[in-house]
Amino acid sequence: MTRKTMYRLLNIFNDTWSALLQLFAFIVLYLTPISNYVHLVLVLIFFDLITGSYAAIKEGEAFSAKKLRHTVEKFVFYALAIIAGYILQQIIDDGSELARIVALYIGSIEVKSIYENISRITKTDLVALLWDLIKEKMEEWIQGIRNKRSENDDTTYQ
Repeated sequence: MTRKTMYRLLNIFNDTWSALLQLFAFIVLYLTPISNYVHLVLVLIFFDLITGSYAAIKEGEAFSAKKLRHTVEKFVFYALAIIAGYILQQIIDDGSELARIVALYIGSIEVKSIYENISRITKTDLVALLWDLIKEKMEEWIQGIRNKRSENDDTTYQ
């Protein structure tokens, strides 16, 4: 190989590398507004992985790399869904927050999975307990409103 050919190859490599870095910088800057959504989903997936692994170990299930691969795939495809929602949001440009809606939906799936794992670990149905607590508080709140209304009605007629 001649010296001239070597310089051409180095120049082509340098130009290609520079173009790839510029493309990467553009993509990162374009997706910066949704980085918090992707990070939140990553954290929730991590918590789901920890609680799911602990529940599986506690129940005596075998640990496998396939389940870890599933977690990585889940993050990649969830991130792609958020990015797709953001790109569609930019195309539609009607003020909707599609990326946020997608992230909230994915987050709710992960939170539900975390609660299920915690229920497996503690052997209690946390969702049912939480629902009972909410129902009890709502009934107390409604009863308080009824009591105030009856007190106001009593003072009005006197």
